[in-house]
Amino acid sequence: MKRPVIICANPVFGDEGLSSTEEIAKELSRLRPVVFVNFPITLSQLKSQRHRVKTANTLELVKGYDQLWVYEPSIMLPSNVLNGLSYAVVNDINNRRYFRGLKRLINHFNWSEVDLVNAFNPLYASACVKFKAHSLTYYCYDNIAASHWMRNHGTRLEETLVSQTDKIIVSSPGLKAKFSSATVPVYLVPNGMDASNFSVLNDIPKDSIALAYVGAIDDRIDYDFIEEILKLPEVRTLKLAGPLKTVHANVLSKHSKVDYLGILPKEKVGERLSNVNTGLIPFVKNEFTKYIYPLKINEYLGKGLAVLTTDFADLTDFEEYVRPIKSLADATSELQRILKEDLTESKKLARHEFALKNTWQHRAALFNESLDG
Repeated sequence: MKRPVIICANPVFGDEGLSSTEEIAKELSRLRPVVFVNFPITLSQLKSQRHRVKTANTLELVKGYDQLWVYEPSIMLPSNVLNGLSYAVVNDINNRRYFRGLKRLINHFNWSEVDLVNAFNPLYASACVKFKAHSLTYYCYDNIAASHWMRNHGTRLEETLVSQTDKIIVSSPGLKAKFSSATVPVYLVPNGMDASNFSVLNDIPKDSIALAYVGAIDDRIDYDFIEEILKLPEVRTLKLAGPLKTVHANVLSKHSKVDYLGILPKEKVGERLSNVNTGLIPFVKNEFTKYIYPLKINEYLGKGLAVLTTDFADLTDFEEYVRPIKSLADATSELQRILKEDLTESKKLARHEFALKNTWQHRAALFNESLDG
């Protein structure tokens, strides 16, 4: 049996939205035993997270997986709003509690050694270091310095974790460049797609541009840009799927050319993207988005869609299929080009075949190799 993996996750397994950590864990569990440790709730969340309070310190096998368990850790003390000595004391208490949970896991399974992965979760870095796993890997998929939830302590805690880790796995070229001075190996494992949920469309409209956007409709979005795009005569409609997280998002969802599909289960998103031909990634360019490898780009290509994206990050992996735009004039030209050149059956199938090389199964195999590397 290959060494088991314990993933100290930032997200919560099964939560709303797509999580690269969860998808990697699912596919990795087909190769070796995996325990996914949910991000802990705190005392301030007792009312809003009642369902998780009841399952604290429990372990459950995930239905449909023989080697994947989810562990719900102990309830922690709130710490993000604290600073100085008070933060240090509370953080130490929380990490001791978290460490005891990790010890329970290894004792429960009677594992002699494990590989430990800290998935964008430096709040519990000291517990991970203290655990003394066979190897400690930091899995980073965002720029922590620009993450709202970790703005107070994230950068400092991440630097401490990186100084004590054995290797780093990142999800984008931008993040690999960020850690280029690290003294440990840095591996690139980009985000993937679920081929079963994003099968190729039988047919796509060819007479006008029918856009689709899947994902959180939040402060990453350039709303002014979308408003201008929707004014173009080439653009017939925009289908939106995902949570509305800003006032601008609510306004956009009511636009006359917008069909808001709401928040869809992951397995339903692909099938609702019918009668569209172009996936949209309208992100602003800033210190957060420049480190993103967008999950949705492979999903769009998997459906056979053309892609219109702003020039927010390094997307050279997709240069054969995607031409990032920098202005409204660029967008107009690109949409006209898509209408003339990219909506053929052969190009649709080529995009789909390309995306099949980027499934979560392939990404998990690469992640597995990185752990062993």
